Amino acid sequence: MENAMTKAPGIMIVEDDDFVAQAVKLELEYLGYAVPVIAGSGEEAVAQAQRHRPDLVLMDIVLPGKMDGIAAAHQISGFSIPVVYLSGHMDEPLLERAKITEPFGYLLKPYSPQQLHATIAMALYKWRMENRLRESAWMSAAFLCVSDAIFILDAGERIVLMNPAAQQLIKIDQADAVGRSWRDVLETTGELSSETLGALIAQALHRGEEVWRETGASLVLDGGTAVPVSLGINPLWREETIHGVSLVVRDISRKLALAHERRQLASLVENSDDFIGVSATDGGALYLNPAGRRLVGAGSLEAVKGRNILDFFSPAGQSVVQGQMFPALLHQGKWRGELNCRHLGNGGDIPVELNTFLIKEAKTGQGLTFGSIARDITQRKQDERTLAESNARFSAIFNSITDAVIFVDTQRRILLTNPAFTTLFGYEDGELADRTTKCLYVNNADYHEQGQVRFNAAVRPGKSLYEMRYRRKDGSSFIGETVGLPARGADDNVVGFVAVIRDITARVEMARSLQQERAFLKAVLENIEDGVVACDAAGILTLFNRALARLHGLPVTPIPPEQWAEHYDIYQED
Repeated sequence: MENAMTKAPGIMIVEDDDFVAQAVKLELEYLGYAVPVIAGSGEEAVAQAQRHRPDLVLMDIVLPGKMDGIAAAHQISGFSIPVVYLSGHMDEPLLERAKITEPFGYLLKPYSPQQLHATIAMALYKWRMENRLRESAWMSAAFLCVSDAIFILDAGERIVLMNPAAQQLIKIDQADAVGRSWRDVLETTGELSSETLGALIAQALHRGEEVWRETGASLVLDGGTAVPVSLGINPLWREETIHGVSLVVRDISRKLALAHERRQLASLVENSDDFIGVSATDGGALYLNPAGRRLVGAGSLEAVKGRNILDFFSPAGQSVVQGQMFPALLHQGKWRGELNCRHLGNGGDIPVELNTFLIKEAKTGQGLTFGSIARDITQRKQDERTLAESNARFSAIFNSITDAVIFVDTQRRILLTNPAFTTLFGYEDGELADRTTKCLYVNNADYHEQGQVRFNAAVRPGKSLYEMRYRRKDGSSFIGETVGLPARGADDNVVGFVAVIRDITARVEMARSLQQERAFLKAVLENIEDGVVACDAAGILTLFNRALARLHGLPVTPIPPEQWAEHYDIYQED
């Protein structure tokens, strides 16, 4: 169960305009107050005040029905509930009527949140003081839950009361501060120095002037640290006599930090190269940063506001927004995809990658607006088309190569093969996925040797052309003339290997047959008794057997071809 000591003061709003009432409610909740009920007429206000017993009533004077705000306040005062009037105008007769109800404050519309906060805070304090702390437990609860530091000073500017927030702020217990001048425990610097603050406190005591300074003051804490604060001074009345003042000190360091963060965020959004926009949940455009306006050809922010976000998309893009994006935002709170924006000037399509999301109210989770971040992907689309065309050309060339081509990664896992490879090895597409080239070698030793000297990112292979015996899917083998090279990335690092394999089994067999035929012919020539000689068209001797050598007394030992004409010039023309 929530501790009653931390319960926020409850403020009842009496306002017949629902929009104004909700706006005031949001302001009060932001300031840390609770709003248990909103009444729209004087009769309802009396009934709800009696039922809910709020700590304070914000009363609009002009209300529908027989009972206006002043009449309602007169009855509510009988419940010991302070009333603060809210009014757009306050003429003399109305003011005289209102005085009779002894209200605890007046606020003329329009007013700032700071004025609202100060008036409510001071009204609560005045009411508690005028009741002479008869309801001390109730007042202690209020003091505990108010986050602002509150110092109550008597007419001699001595501290008579401090709330826990004040004690925490200045690190001094109330017992040590009561009876001392505020100057002994508080020091301010900046535009609102201690000297200036003292003058404002004196004016409040002697002239009844209320003050609220949002910025310009810093409170010097123990150790010399200066904390930025807001200051409020309100005279405390008793029977038309000022008997003291309340000094409200609010630490705004976090607020200023948040404001700085908001400025940084705003600068980031304004200077971003991406399209950044905000729209209402009904599709009305609220904001578009400069990059977004340049992208869609909107000259100014005013040219954006009031438009429907569909105006910024091509007809095809509008279909995506209505059919996909809006449903996803309503159900999942976000959507990401690609679609075409529309240039407001020339009507041209602009391909973008769009990320849209629902912006929610932090406390309630209720959707407030849609945020959108888009990036122009025109260049990417052009690059994709160029790449697709390049891939198509590569694929056509790759598939038309008559030699087998295979790509592998650095672990020699097979990545890609061409149709000629399928024909040569007999493996269909997908059969070699995640397999290494080990299955293609007849001998495992050859596979491991090539992994050491050639297909190894750590070495640079020498001769790239070599012969190897490979195994087909059906178990048969063939001799392949192979070119194996590393594939390198943009940083020159090896990303894999490529090999081109040509079946040279027939060529090898033919070479072997020719070699055998040459050996046979040589044996025949060397063993016949007749001399055999051959020469080229120029009459240069190119071949002779042993019998001819013996016949002419020529040496049998081999002589280099360039010396044949000198030693074996036995052929003379007639």
